[in-house]
Amino acid sequence: MPKSTKTFILSNEKVNSHGFRIITGGIDLADFKANPIMYWNHQYPTGEKATERMPIGFWTDIQVDGDVVSAVPDFDGSDEFAMTIYNKVEHGTLRAASCAILPIELSSDPADMLPGQTLPTYKRSSLKEASIVDRGSNPEAVTLNISTDTLTLLKQIAVNNKQQSILTNNNNPLDPDGNHSPETLAIVENALKVKKIDREFAGHLLGLGTDKSSIDTIKHVIGNMPIDADKLQGHYHPALLGIAGKTYHDLKNKCYASDLTDLRDHAPDLYRAKYFEGNGKMPYELNGKLI
Repeated sequence: MPKSTKTFILSNEKVNSHGFRIITGGIDLADFKANPIMYWNHQYPTGEKATERMPIGFWTDIQVDGDVVSAVPDFDGSDEFAMTIYNKVEHGTLRAASCAILPIELSSDPADMLPGQTLPTYKRSSLKEASIVDRGSNPEAVTLNISTDTLTLLKQIAVNNKQQSILTNNNNPLDPDGNHSPETLAIVENALKVKKIDREFAGHLLGLGTDKSSIDTIKHVIGNMPIDADKLQGHYHPALLGIAGKTYHDLKNKCYASDLTDLRDHAPDLYRAKYFEGNGKMPYELNGKLI
Protein backbone atom coordinates (compact mmCIF):
# COMPACT_ATOMS: atom_id res chain seq x y z
CA MET A 1 0.00 0.00 0.00
CA PRO A 2 1.56 3.36 -1.01
CA LYS A 3 2.18 5.54 2.01
CA SER A 4 1.80 9.26 1.49
CA THR A 5 4.69 11.63 2.00
CA LYS A 6 2.21 14.10 3.53
CA THR A 7 1.25 14.44 7.19
CA PHE A 8 -2.32 15.60 7.88
CA ILE A 9 -3.57 17.52 10.89
CA LEU A 10 -6.63 15.64 12.14
CA SER A 11 -7.53 17.85 15.09
CA ASN A 12 -6.30 20.83 17.10
CA GLU A 13 -7.79 23.21 19.64
CA LYS A 14 -8.68 26.05 17.25
CA VAL A 15 -12.31 27.18 16.98
CA ASN A 16 -13.78 25.64 13.80
CA SER A 17 -16.38 27.12 11.46
CA HIS A 18 -19.19 25.42 13.39
CA GLY A 19 -18.24 27.60 16.36
CA PHE A 20 -16.84 25.05 18.80
CA ARG A 21 -13.45 23.52 19.57
CA ILE A 22 -12.01 20.26 20.88
CA ILE A 23 -9.55 19.83 23.74
CA THR A 24 -6.84 17.57 22.39
CA GLY A 25 -5.92 16.09 25.77
CA GLY A 26 -9.51 14.91 26.16
CA ILE A 27 -9.66 12.95 22.89
CA ASP A 28 -9.84 9.17 23.34
CA LEU A 29 -7.87 7.70 20.44
CA ALA A 30 -8.22 4.03 21.43
CA ASP A 31 -10.99 3.12 18.95
CA PHE A 32 -9.32 5.04 16.14
CA LYS A 33 -5.91 3.47 16.74
CA ALA A 34 -7.47 0.01 16.86
CA ASN A 35 -9.10 0.54 13.47
CA PRO A 36 -7.67 3.65 11.75
CA ILE A 37 -9.84 3.31 8.66
CA MET A 38 -9.66 6.08 6.06
CA TYR A 39 -12.59 7.12 3.87
CA TRP A 40 -13.14 9.63 1.13
CA ASN A 41 -15.45 12.42 2.33
CA HIS A 42 -17.05 10.21 5.02
CA GLN A 43 -18.66 7.94 2.43
CA TYR A 44 -19.46 4.88 4.53
CA PRO A 45 -20.45 1.72 2.64
CA THR A 46 -23.66 -0.01 3.72
CA GLY A 47 -23.46 -3.03 1.42
CA GLU A 48 -26.72 -2.08 -0.26
CA LYS A 49 -25.25 -0.92 -3.59
CA ALA A 50 -22.43 -2.28 -5.72
CA THR A 51 -21.40 1.29 -6.58
CA GLU A 52 -20.72 2.31 -2.99
CA ARG A 53 -17.32 3.81 -2.26
CA MET A 54 -15.20 1.50 -0.12
CA PRO A 55 -12.53 2.70 2.34
CA ILE A 56 -9.48 4.05 0.52
CA GLY A 57 -6.85 2.97 3.04
CA PHE A 58 -5.88 3.56 6.64
CA TRP A 59 -4.05 6.12 8.79
CA THR A 60 -0.60 5.46 10.15
CA ASP A 61 1.97 7.34 12.28
CA ILE A 62 -0.82 8.71 14.50
CA GLN A 63 0.79 11.33 16.72
CA VAL A 64 -0.17 13.86 19.40
CA ASP A 65 2.15 16.85 19.64
CA GLY A 66 0.96 19.64 21.91
CA ASP A 67 -2.62 20.41 20.85
CA VAL A 68 -2.26 18.75 17.43
CA VAL A 69 -3.36 15.24 16.44
CA SER A 70 -1.76 14.22 13.14
CA ALA A 71 -1.46 11.13 10.96
CA VAL A 72 -0.14 9.95 7.61
CA PRO A 73 -2.48 8.33 5.05
CA ASP A 74 -1.62 4.91 3.65
CA PHE A 75 -3.63 4.17 0.49
CA ASP A 76 -5.06 0.92 -0.85
CA GLY A 77 -2.96 0.29 -3.95
CA SER A 78 -5.46 -2.23 -5.32
CA ASP A 79 -8.24 0.37 -5.48
CA GLU A 80 -8.19 2.60 -8.57
CA PHE A 81 -10.17 5.39 -6.91
CA ALA A 82 -7.93 5.29 -3.84
CA MET A 83 -4.91 5.74 -6.06
CA THR A 84 -6.59 8.72 -7.72
CA ILE A 85 -6.93 10.34 -4.28
CA TYR A 86 -3.34 9.35 -3.45
CA ASN A 87 -2.04 11.15 -6.54
CA LYS A 88 -4.06 14.27 -5.75
CA VAL A 89 -2.72 14.25 -2.18
CA GLU A 90 0.87 13.89 -3.38
CA HIS A 91 0.40 16.66 -5.94
CA GLY A 92 -1.05 18.95 -3.27
CA THR A 93 -4.52 19.17 -4.82
CA LEU A 94 -6.15 17.61 -1.75
CA ARG A 95 -4.79 18.88 1.57
CA ALA A 96 -7.63 18.56 4.10
CA ALA A 97 -8.68 15.86 6.54
CA SER A 98 -11.99 15.51 8.37
CA CYS A 99 -12.67 13.73 11.65
CA ALA A 100 -15.78 12.06 13.02
CA ILE A 101 -15.45 12.95 16.69
CA LEU A 102 -18.08 11.95 19.24
CA PRO A 103 -18.59 14.35 22.17
CA ILE A 104 -18.50 12.76 25.62
CA GLU A 105 -18.25 15.81 27.88
CA LEU A 106 -19.20 19.34 26.83
CA SER A 107 -18.43 22.60 28.61
CA SER A 108 -19.76 26.14 28.29
CA ASP A 109 -17.61 27.37 31.17
CA PRO A 110 -16.06 30.73 30.17
CA ALA A 111 -12.67 29.28 31.13
CA ASP A 112 -13.06 26.71 28.35
CA MET A 113 -14.24 29.18 25.68
CA LEU A 114 -12.12 31.20 23.26
CA PRO A 115 -12.91 34.53 21.56
CA GLY A 116 -15.31 33.96 18.69
CA GLN A 117 -16.49 30.61 20.05
CA THR A 118 -20.28 30.27 19.99
CA LEU A 119 -20.81 26.60 20.91
CA PRO A 120 -19.62 24.47 23.84
CA THR A 121 -16.14 22.99 24.02
CA TYR A 122 -15.56 19.25 23.65
CA LYS A 123 -13.67 18.62 26.91
CA ARG A 124 -13.76 14.86 26.40
CA SER A 125 -14.44 13.10 23.13
CA SER A 126 -13.74 9.98 21.08
CA LEU A 127 -12.19 9.99 17.61
CA LYS A 128 -14.02 7.39 15.50
CA GLU A 129 -12.88 7.99 11.93
CA ALA A 130 -10.94 10.35 9.68
CA SER A 131 -11.41 11.04 5.97
CA ILE A 132 -9.56 12.77 3.18
CA VAL A 133 -11.81 15.64 2.04
CA ASP A 134 -11.77 18.43 -0.51
CA ARG A 135 -12.70 21.22 1.89
CA GLY A 136 -12.43 21.67 5.65
CA SER A 137 -14.02 23.90 8.28
CA ASN A 138 -10.75 24.50 10.12
CA PRO A 139 -8.17 26.52 8.16
CA GLU A 140 -5.44 24.32 9.62
CA ALA A 141 -6.88 21.28 7.80
CA VAL A 142 -9.26 20.05 10.47
CA THR A 143 -12.92 19.62 9.64
CA LEU A 144 -15.49 17.73 11.65
CA ASN A 145 -18.09 15.28 10.48
CA ILE A 146 -20.60 16.43 13.06
CA SER A 147 -24.11 15.04 12.76
CA THR A 148 -27.13 17.32 12.48
CA ASP A 149 -28.40 15.88 15.77
CA THR A 150 -25.21 16.74 17.65
CA LEU A 151 -25.00 20.23 16.14
CA THR A 152 -28.63 20.85 17.13
CA LEU A 153 -27.78 19.84 20.68
CA LEU A 154 -24.71 22.08 20.82
CA LYS A 155 -26.73 25.06 19.62
CA GLN A 156 -29.46 24.40 22.17
CA ILE A 157 -26.88 24.24 24.97
CA ALA A 158 -25.45 27.55 23.79
CA VAL A 159 -28.91 29.14 23.83
CA ASN A 160 -29.55 27.87 27.37
CA ASN A 161 -26.01 28.54 28.57
CA LYS A 162 -26.96 31.38 30.92
CA GLN A 163 -30.21 29.84 32.10
CA GLN A 164 -30.26 27.76 35.29
CA SER A 165 -32.38 24.71 34.51
CA ILE A 166 -34.66 23.32 37.19
CA LEU A 167 -33.31 19.92 36.18
CA THR A 168 -29.85 20.67 37.56
CA ASN A 169 -31.14 20.40 41.11
CA ASN A 170 -30.86 16.84 42.44
CA ASN A 171 -33.93 17.40 44.59
CA ASN A 172 -36.17 18.19 41.62
CA PRO A 173 -37.75 15.63 39.30
CA LEU A 174 -36.29 15.33 35.81
CA ASP A 175 -39.57 16.16 34.13
CA PRO A 176 -41.68 18.13 36.63
CA ASP A 177 -44.35 19.03 34.05
CA GLY A 178 -44.71 15.50 32.73
CA ASN A 179 -43.93 16.50 29.15
CA HIS A 180 -41.79 13.53 28.20
CA SER A 181 -42.81 9.93 27.66
CA PRO A 182 -41.82 7.24 30.16
CA GLU A 183 -39.53 5.76 27.49
CA THR A 184 -37.56 8.98 27.03
CA LEU A 185 -37.28 9.52 30.77
CA ALA A 186 -36.08 5.93 31.23
CA ILE A 187 -33.33 6.51 28.65
CA VAL A 188 -32.14 9.74 30.31
CA GLU A 189 -32.44 8.34 33.84
CA ASN A 190 -30.41 5.28 32.89
CA ALA A 191 -27.71 7.49 31.34
CA LEU A 192 -27.55 9.35 34.66
CA LYS A 193 -27.26 6.12 36.66
CA VAL A 194 -24.32 4.83 34.63
CA LYS A 195 -22.75 8.31 34.70
CA LYS A 196 -22.79 8.92 30.96
CA ILE A 197 -24.25 12.36 31.74
CA ASP A 198 -24.83 14.59 34.75
CA ARG A 199 -28.07 16.32 35.73
CA GLU A 200 -27.13 19.54 33.99
CA PHE A 201 -26.59 17.71 30.73
CA ALA A 202 -29.82 15.76 31.30
CA GLY A 203 -31.57 19.11 31.63
CA HIS A 204 -30.14 20.30 28.34
CA LEU A 205 -31.26 17.11 26.63
CA LEU A 206 -34.81 17.15 27.93
CA GLY A 207 -34.96 20.88 27.27
CA LEU A 208 -34.63 20.23 23.54
CA GLY A 209 -38.34 19.44 23.38
CA THR A 210 -40.72 16.55 22.87
CA ASP A 211 -41.05 16.52 19.08
CA LYS A 212 -39.68 13.56 17.12
CA SER A 213 -36.54 15.40 16.01
CA SER A 214 -35.67 16.29 19.62
CA ILE A 215 -36.31 12.76 20.87
CA ASP A 216 -34.17 11.37 18.05
CA THR A 217 -31.39 13.75 19.10
CA ILE A 218 -31.61 12.59 22.72
CA LYS A 219 -31.42 8.94 21.64
CA HIS A 220 -28.57 9.62 19.22
CA VAL A 221 -26.42 11.43 21.76
CA ILE A 222 -26.94 8.97 24.63
CA GLY A 223 -26.72 5.91 22.39
CA ASN A 224 -23.32 7.00 21.08
CA MET A 225 -21.82 7.91 24.44
CA PRO A 226 -19.50 5.17 25.73
CA ILE A 227 -19.59 4.05 29.35
CA ASP A 228 -16.65 5.53 31.28
CA ALA A 229 -15.46 2.78 33.62
CA ASP A 230 -13.32 5.25 35.60
CA LYS A 231 -16.44 7.09 36.74
CA LEU A 232 -17.98 3.85 37.98
CA GLN A 233 -15.04 2.49 39.97
CA GLY A 234 -16.28 1.29 43.36
CA HIS A 235 -19.87 1.03 42.16
CA TYR A 236 -19.50 -2.22 40.24
CA HIS A 237 -17.21 -5.24 40.28
CA PRO A 238 -14.20 -4.64 37.98
CA ALA A 239 -15.18 -7.68 35.88
CA LEU A 240 -18.58 -6.14 35.17
CA LEU A 241 -16.96 -2.84 34.20
CA GLY A 242 -14.73 -4.77 31.82
CA ILE A 243 -17.81 -6.27 30.19
CA ALA A 244 -19.46 -2.84 29.94
CA GLY A 245 -16.40 -1.62 28.04
CA LYS A 246 -17.20 -3.93 25.13
CA THR A 247 -19.57 -2.85 22.36
CA TYR A 248 -23.04 -4.35 22.29
CA HIS A 249 -22.18 -5.88 18.91
CA ASP A 250 -19.25 -7.73 20.51
CA LEU A 251 -21.38 -8.85 23.43
CA LYS A 252 -23.92 -10.35 21.05
CA ASN A 253 -21.18 -12.66 19.77
CA LYS A 254 -21.75 -16.20 21.02
CA CYS A 255 -18.45 -16.30 22.90
CA TYR A 256 -19.62 -13.36 25.05
CA ALA A 257 -23.19 -14.53 25.62
CA SER A 258 -22.54 -15.25 29.30
CA ASP A 259 -21.19 -11.70 29.74
CA LEU A 260 -24.52 -10.20 28.71
CA THR A 261 -26.27 -12.52 31.13
CA ASP A 262 -23.91 -11.44 33.91
CA LEU A 263 -24.67 -7.78 33.22
CA ARG A 264 -28.40 -8.44 33.15
CA ASP A 265 -28.36 -10.39 36.42
CA HIS A 266 -25.78 -8.41 38.43
CA ALA A 267 -25.66 -4.92 36.92
CA PRO A 268 -29.08 -4.21 35.37
CA ASP A 269 -28.38 -0.51 34.79
CA LEU A 270 -25.23 -1.33 32.82
CA TYR A 271 -27.19 -3.94 30.89
CA ARG A 272 -29.91 -1.40 30.04
CA ALA A 273 -27.26 1.04 28.82
CA LYS A 274 -25.51 -1.54 26.62
CA TYR A 275 -28.83 -2.82 25.25
CA PHE A 276 -29.87 0.72 24.33
CA GLU A 277 -26.51 1.35 22.61
CA GLY A 278 -27.10 -1.68 20.41
CA ASN A 279 -30.83 -1.46 19.78
CA GLY A 280 -31.88 2.17 20.13
CA LYS A 281 -34.51 1.23 22.72
CA MET A 282 -34.64 0.02 26.29
CA PRO A 283 -34.92 -3.73 27.00
CA TYR A 284 -38.21 -5.36 27.88
CA GLU A 285 -39.05 -5.74 31.55
CA LEU A 286 -41.80 -7.74 33.19
CA ASN A 287 -42.75 -6.89 36.77
CA GLY A 288 -39.46 -5.06 37.16
CA LYS A 289 -37.42 -8.02 35.87
CA LEU A 290 -35.34 -7.79 32.70
CA ILE A 291 -36.23 -10.40 30.11
